Amino acid sequence: MEAIIPNEKVPNETILAGLFDRFYREYKELMFHQKARGNQQITITPQGPRHWQVQLVLCDDQDDNMWYIKGEVDLREEKSEEGNLIQILYIGD
Repeated sequence: MEAIIPNEKVPNETILAGLFDRFYREYKELMFHQKARGNQQITITPQGPRHWQVQLVLCDDQDDNMWYIKGEVDLREEKSEEGNLIQILYIGD
């Protein structure tokens, strides 16, 4: 398992490239078909008012679908100075 550093609001390209290189060593293709975009692939869990944890299954060409992205949507502050609404917490299997 490889996790994104939680303090990074937007992971840098090197981190993302390394994680997806690992995905592509296991699978030929990341799928974008209707099943991959369907609501059965996403879980949204309320953490409090205007605050959610989200998880999206990454569908692969072998239909293992073990990889996922976990993030946090935090709208508790009226206006974000940073501009980021989603923090990626984890990408992996």
